[in-house]
Amino acid sequence: MNSTNLWLFTELQNYMEKAFESKDYFNKSTDFTRNCIFTFPVVFSLILDLPRKSLSVELFNGQEKINAILDREKQGGKSAFCKARKKLKASFFKDLTLHLAEDYYSKSEVKTWKGFILEAIDGSRLNILDTKLLRETFGFAENQHSEVAQGRMMIGYDVLNGMILHCDLGHLSIGEGTVVKGWMGEPSIARLKIYDRNFAGLSLQYLHDYQNISYVTRCKIAHNNKVKEFVRSGEKEAIQEWKLNNKVIKELEALGVEADLSKQTSIKVRLIRIVLDNGEVEILLTNL
Repeated sequence: MNSTNLWLFTELQNYMEKAFESKDYFNKSTDFTRNCIFTFPVVFSLILDLPRKSLSVELFNGQEKINAILDREKQGGKSAFCKARKKLKASFFKDLTLHLAEDYYSKSEVKTWKGFILEAIDGSRLNILDTKLLRETFGFAENQHSEVAQGRMMIGYDVLNGMILHCDLGHLSIGEGTVVKGWMGEPSIARLKIYDRNFAGLSLQYLHDYQNISYVTRCKIAHNNKVKEFVRSGEKEAIQEWKLNNKVIKELEALGVEADLSKQTSIKVRLIRIVLDNGEVEILLTNL
């Protein structure tokens, strides 16, 4: 076992033991107290094994491995597993991901670009189990023939170190930018965030300045009048002052920004023109 795998195994075991002792991630304090087949460590291990096949097959294969390790002969079914899974809060896995990331960056030789940890952020629609409950919880896509349950999946990924720094599965109606603005209120490991053009927006740009976090984002050449002016100028690079408007001010106040905001408040935005090999022009916005 190499050092990275040993570190990961140790941290998973320690985190699991602390969660079991605190019971903070159990729906009830009495959950996982009986000596049944699907104990907390077993449920945790089965989920962490990244099941891809049918639940019946994954449960059989997973329990075969666990039985071999524990020198026992026990097999539980789908119904018992699902009941056990409901005892565990989903926030357990989100907090575990953050814990592993923080521990990794504190102990490892981290790859950076000019001193920055790079976090690329993007989202997509994700097909999920098509049930009435999940349609109500996450939304659905529809056409003239049918409706299919879908959610909005968001990922923040360290492109140099291969670590997931943020993840979220939410309702389809909640935009990608809205999700990221919520992340801005959380501690951030990455100090340079990279976005595609759907994320360009004054409120998100202001939040990065407010949190002292750098960003680079693509934007449409007709994103706003300032960008249009820059495109017409033919310049390769420019620094502009962008003032807040009433809509952005209200949004920032609702997000908890504690600053004296007005229509005279502005941020500095650096615009960069990139000409691709096919002649297409891309515009980047940044506070670097």
